[in-house]
Amino acid sequence: MSRDMKLSEQEQLNIAFLTLALIFLTFSLGAVVLCIAALSILILNFTKINVSAALGIAAFASLIGIVMHQDMLLWFTMPITMTHNFYGLAMPDGIFYMLLGDGTFTSFISSLASQSLEWLSTPKLWLYFIPSGLFWGALAYAAIKYFFKNPLGKLKRQKQMEKEHGKVGDLSAKIINQRPAETSKGSLIGTDRYARHIELSDKAANQHTLVLGTTGSGKTVTVCNIVESAINRGLPLIYIDGKGDYDLACRVARYGQERDRPVSVFAMKGDSLAYNPLATGGFTSKKDRIIELREWSEEHYKKLAEGYLQCVFKVMEQCNIPCNLASLSENLDLKKLKALVRQNEADIPNATKLMDELNNQDQASKSIESLVAEIRNFTASEIGTLFELEEGKPVLTLDQVIKDNGIAYFCLPALEFPSMSKTLGRLVINDLKATMAQQLTGNAKNPVYVIFDEFSVFAGEQVLNVINMGRSAGIHAVLSTQSLSDIASGRKENADHFINQVVGNCNNFILHRQNSAEDAEKLASMLGTRNTLEYTAQVSQIGPTHMGTVRRTRGFIAHPDDIKSLGTGEAFFYSKDSGKVTKMKARMSKI
Repeated sequence: MSRDMKLSEQEQLNIAFLTLALIFLTFSLGAVVLCIAALSILILNFTKINVSAALGIAAFASLIGIVMHQDMLLWFTMPITMTHNFYGLAMPDGIFYMLLGDGTFTSFISSLASQSLEWLSTPKLWLYFIPSGLFWGALAYAAIKYFFKNPLGKLKRQKQMEKEHGKVGDLSAKIINQRPAETSKGSLIGTDRYARHIELSDKAANQHTLVLGTTGSGKTVTVCNIVESAINRGLPLIYIDGKGDYDLACRVARYGQERDRPVSVFAMKGDSLAYNPLATGGFTSKKDRIIELREWSEEHYKKLAEGYLQCVFKVMEQCNIPCNLASLSENLDLKKLKALVRQNEADIPNATKLMDELNNQDQASKSIESLVAEIRNFTASEIGTLFELEEGKPVLTLDQVIKDNGIAYFCLPALEFPSMSKTLGRLVINDLKATMAQQLTGNAKNPVYVIFDEFSVFAGEQVLNVINMGRSAGIHAVLSTQSLSDIASGRKENADHFINQVVGNCNNFILHRQNSAEDAEKLASMLGTRNTLEYTAQVSQIGPTHMGTVRRTRGFIAHPDDIKSLGTGEAFFYSKDSGKVTKMKARMSKI
């Protein structure tokens, strides 16, 4: 069913009542009248008779019945009386005994079927019941035609559909807060105004989710429902927090520990584990993680840097030097690399070839001085000790977190350390990309939930690469930031293109309150439009003339003003797969 043709809650209720009425008429009028009525509806629909003509046919049928039976009501009551008499004989002890008695219901159905066949095979009954069947058929056709074709009725139903975006009641919110965050298929994230659960399934989450909302709108609470669900179900979770909320890091860690999950927290301030972003992969993979920490204006210098770093990692590997950010910083000098090869020449296969490669790096070593300085400044900073590995000291590695179905939380306070947080965020994403690439080559592809909170701090091509390949690798990415504009904040070129790429790679959207009219307009356009009717009324100096117009138009499913006026915890949930937009109230997470 298309988005424009979906049934509102009121229409569903109307259909339920119509179904009950049809069942009642079925058992009241008998099979012959119903067959005549059904044939009448089919013929009227085929000939496209309008409502007035259908009502005229119903009136004509009643007139025929009066003349045929020479009685005002006999034509109408005769089929009802006949079926009533049959029921009196078929269930003499009443309907409750028939429903509850042993074998009585089966016996009744058998008798009803036999009697209906007998009626249907009696030509005289068809003749007697033509007026009644034609009357009911024409009346039903007119009612259906009026309900679905009347413009004012459409306008009324349209207004009812728009009420679906009404406020979610406190009772619905309280009920959903008592439910666990995990479901059999995914995560429970909220409820709508009818107390129906809003769920983000694992299958949908694998298509990635974008959560937008201004400060205080409730987006962190929404994200925490997904986090809570992943922890409860024992799924690997990697949380990269660009706002550096250490209190949230502690709450996530405590919640995980209470459920016996291995938890690793890397924080630039506060208690933290050491982190090794170079723990896995070959020297080419490690080279890529470092080279993508910065944006290169000249491809020539990028190629030189790639070749040089590849030689560095190759020498460290051949000389059995543990690979981490601190040891990399110590071995970036070309003279030192050559000295290492000479010292370990006896243990290095093809040492001469390796030395020749180093001799060809003289030009490259001068061209990447800025990158070398950046790495050394990073390891010499106040968080440099967090990249130094000591024997017996716990170390955070993404590969181990995923294998253990653990939790890794990276706390990056961008306000206090803007440049360093951006670099570290990119380093973590590069590490994640390399780690998940290894999972692509393996047999088992475990689902991994990855939260990019305030990801505008470190947003770049790395994020796009991760979510692009993430579907097949098992990544269930949740990207959270304040607005569409923030996605490309700090980008000097192709900002709109980058925003479109991020939006295009996500299939699920949870949209909390927006303050910017421009962003609200863009999001409303993204959610789409639907057929609606525009009603105008004519007035004069005296008062209303009771005249007006109704015309078809397209209107926003969620108006920009509705997006700007969302309350705390309220959001519009949209999935590209279903095409449905639902206003929801976020479940209050226990984290």
